[in-house]
Amino acid sequence: MATNPLVIDQNDPDDSLFSQQLNAGAQQEVPWWQKNFLLQQPTLVNAWNGWVVGTSGVFEAIVIVSLCTLFSMITVLSAIGICERCKIQSGGIYFLISHVLGKRIGGAIGIIYTFGQATATSLVALGFGESMVRLFGVFSQSATKVFAVVVLVILTALNFAGLRSGYHRLFAGAVFTRDIEHGIDYLSRERLTANWEPHYSVTNCSFEGTTFTTKHESFFSVFGVLFANFIGVLAGVNMSANLANPLKDIAQGELSALGVSYVLCFVFMLLLGAGVDRAALVCDSMVSERISLTKVFFLSGLYISCLSSIISSSLGTSRVVQGIAAEGLLPSLNFLVEEDSDNKNPLKRQYW
Repeated sequence: MATNPLVIDQNDPDDSLFSQQLNAGAQQEVPWWQKNFLLQQPTLVNAWNGWVVGTSGVFEAIVIVSLCTLFSMITVLSAIGICERCKIQSGGIYFLISHVLGKRIGGAIGIIYTFGQATATSLVALGFGESMVRLFGVFSQSATKVFAVVVLVILTALNFAGLRSGYHRLFAGAVFTRDIEHGIDYLSRERLTANWEPHYSVTNCSFEGTTFTTKHESFFSVFGVLFANFIGVLAGVNMSANLANPLKDIAQGELSALGVSYVLCFVFMLLLGAGVDRAALVCDSMVSERISLTKVFFLSGLYISCLSSIISSSLGTSRVVQGIAAEGLLPSLNFLVEEDSDNKNPLKRQYW
């Protein structure tokens, strides 16, 4: 019995799930559900990567980090002002939101915030995993994901045990290093001028031994990437329950961290722009390590920074969940209110 051939709807988009199944094996656009919900491109371990400088140029990179700092400063000053006018309670940033907007709206925003922080934590872990596998000469997405999952499991176990020591950030500044093979030379005004303007067009990174080609970017796409590094600006507020003098400690800690971070980013962008070729900035994910004075210490500080960010996000987010549950807005979350460890780390909320 003969069957009629399948008629293809010409209006069906090229990135639909049906088109992907029909044209399996053929070169086609990434399906919408993959490019919207799944990670497709390599992640940046943090702001010390040269991609921001190489893509936006030194001038616009400084403008972007200045805008990020300005927006974060407004948020920090608002949080400090709220803390001065009310009694600080547990719940972190959720306490501030619910105090200003009310319990119902604050609870809705708090739930979205927890999911956003969970996503950001996973991206930081992926960036850390990608950097580590590249350090060992492995170029596999599966290895990156496995490493990221292992890191999350280990850090969650550390949270259960409790962290008594403070977080440390170690930074080894860039120095006068020369590595012509990797596009690194002595600091020069000529190279800084060449990297001053933006370069948002496509770059072929085949000289790095990979088939990766960058996509066309814009000022706002780079701004979105760098601004993600400022999502932990209210980490001190989330840890308010553990501070001896929350009002004073939050104000001093938040403002000091924001100021020091801005100065470090500003100086590091100038050094990268003056000492590294643009192609290396865009394509080499380890360029910051190559120009550092002590490579081992630089990588150690970089990875400690990533790990502390993951720990801070996981602990802070769980305390927000605890604050939402304590309000009684969602009866199904009542079991998350009780403390379940001697060191007051919210274990059940981290699982949730």
